[in-house]
Amino acid sequence: MSFPFTQPPAPQQAQTVEPPSQPSKPTVVQGSLAAFVRQPSYSERPPSISWKGAPIGATVEGTIVKTCTDQDVIHSTDPVTHSPLFYADGSPKLALAVQLQIPPSDQFPDGLGTLWVRGQMAGALNSALAASGRDVPTAGDKLAVTFESEKPSPRGFAQKIYRVEYLAQ
Repeated sequence: MSFPFTQPPAPQQAQTVEPPSQPSKPTVVQGSLAAFVRQPSYSERPPSISWKGAPIGATVEGTIVKTCTDQDVIHSTDPVTHSPLFYADGSPKLALAVQLQIPPSDQFPDGLGTLWVRGQMAGALNSALAASGRDVPTAGDKLAVTFESEKPSPRGFAQKIYRVEYLAQ
């Protein structure tokens, strides 16, 4: 097949050839066997307690099953992209998994659920803990979280506002 015209060749420019760069070595994380055995597994946690579709005034009450430790703190992720979330200053947004004994139901047949504490609920929990004299959610203590209201957020969705009550035993 021939074309009705031909394009002149592009002028050649001098090119400098740089040697191929060495690929950066991945960061190797060292750990111990004890740390491996102690690491949390999502399968060890009871199913999550969801506020999706909950009406204003809904309350979750329960007894804390295990004292929260560093292993119950995770880096929050975007629910759509699953990318880690950060504050404007670059620090990670964290969430706390609190395991509760709650009334048995179809969703929680054994009466165990995981309450994920993040955002405004985290501040409310911290205030309730301080008022009770506790530093961390502690096994045997009672926790009640109520979905109190919603307010507009800068990101265009309604932010849920929670009230947290904590009773140290």
